[in-house]
Amino acid sequence: MSVKCTSGLETYFRVYGYFCSTSSCSYVPGTLVSLGGTSKVTSGAYYSGKWYVKGCYVTNGC
Repeated sequence: MSVKCTSGLETYFRVYGYFCSTSSCSYVPGTLVSLGGTSKVTSGAYYSGKWYVKGCYVTNGC
């Protein structure tokens, strides 16, 4: 899955995929990108889930 962020106060952001299999769930971080870019995350062995976006300023951990 991928998310493109085109507005907001943050300098950088990344998408997190929350994926579940039959036995477990995991947050999988996507690529860290600057505003206007597209953050992508791959589910790997997991087959279903949701996405969350985390934004951050350049001085913050993200």
